[in-house]
Amino acid sequence: MVKKLFFYICAIFVLSGCHHYNAMEMFKKDDSYEKAVLHTKSGQIVSSLETKAKITVTYLNPLYPNEYSDKDYFFVGVYIPNDYDAVEKRGLMNPDFKLSLQKEGDTAPVKISEIVKKENDPLYKKMPLTDEWSRYYLVSFEKIKADKTISLALKNISGGETVLNFQR
Repeated sequence: MVKKLFFYICAIFVLSGCHHYNAMEMFKKDDSYEKAVLHTKSGQIVSSLETKAKITVTYLNPLYPNEYSDKDYFFVGVYIPNDYDAVEKRGLMNPDFKLSLQKEGDTAPVKISEIVKKENDPLYKKMPLTDEWSRYYLVSFEKIKADKTISLALKNISGGETVLNFQR
C-alpha cells in the first residue's frame, strides 16, 4: 500500500512539476494580421494540370486608410515557375503575363514597385501568406469609381487568367 501511494505521489509530482507553459499561448490574437487575412485572396493560372502562375493579393486601402487613400493599392506576391532569368522580365514584369484592374475594360497599373529586401520591409512583415519563392510588389491603380467590389486580374497571353474580387 505504501509503495502504491509513493508511486502515485511521484507520478503526480513528475507530471505537474514543470507545468507553467500553455500551448494556447502560441495562438495569440493579432488583430492587424487577422484583418489582413480577410483582405487577402489567392489564385492560380493552370493549364493542362500545370501551374503557370500563382498570385496572392492583399488589398491595402481598407487596412491602412490613412496611408493608402489616393489610389487603389495592392500588395501582390507572384510566383511563375518558368520565369525569365533577366531581372527586367521576371515576376510582374514578365511579358507573358498582364496584371490589370477590371472595370469597363482593363486598367493597367500606375506604378509597380518591387520589394527587393523582404526581411527589411515593414509592409512585407505585416502581410499574410508570404513565401520565399514569390516576388512581391506594391502595385497602385488609379482609383476607379466602382461598386462595392473591385476585381484584379492576372492574365497569361497564351490563355488562362485568374480574377480576384475584393470588397471596398
